[in-house]
Amino acid sequence: VGILKININKNEIKLIKLLKIDNMNNNEKNWLYINHNNQEFIIYKLFPKLIIYKLDHKFNLSFFKDFNTFNKIKNTNIINNLHAYYNDLYLTSCMKPIQLDSSKYLIYCKKRCHNSKSFNDSMYEYYYCLLEIKKNWNLTFINKCIHKGIKLYLNSVNVIDNYIYECFGIEDTNYKIIKKKLNIKNLSNICNTN
Repeated sequence: VGILKININKNEIKLIKLLKIDNMNNNEKNWLYINHNNQEFIIYKLFPKLIIYKLDHKFNLSFFKDFNTFNKIKNTNIINNLHAYYNDLYLTSCMKPIQLDSSKYLIYCKKRCHNSKSFNDSMYEYYYCLLEIKKNWNLTFINKCIHKGIKLYLNSVNVIDNYIYECFGIEDTNYKIIKKKLNIKNLSNICNTN
């Protein structure tokens, strides 16, 4: 995982810094970047523990906080039919969070299902989580599968004129774009009920 600088005029991508933390795996990905109240954070893991690092102006990471999130998913279908690759992840983030208001963020998460016989037929399920940042941080898992498919890879999410546009790669050969009305009030209410 690294910090890049993109110069569109020069068609140039420049690596600024590779991010490092203690006890990193060889294959790190799906870290989330959040800029909240002019502070920059990296969410390293969502489940079974939310692990957050703070990013300073020199792009150094320092541990910020962590807390148990397993209780948010222990009685859900996330635990069932989990692929061995996700043995301690359960869900991974897959897109930059969408800021809903001054303290709430919508996070797309994915689960790789156990019934996938090989990587070539991997079944993925997608879910929402809501992150609320106030005095304390709170992560709410919404136990409703929003998308499911074999080799269905979420590539991009954009909000335009109160609609969410989700772009999925399908089996590395096609793509599908889904347009949904963004109802921030409804999503915020979900965050307050769990």
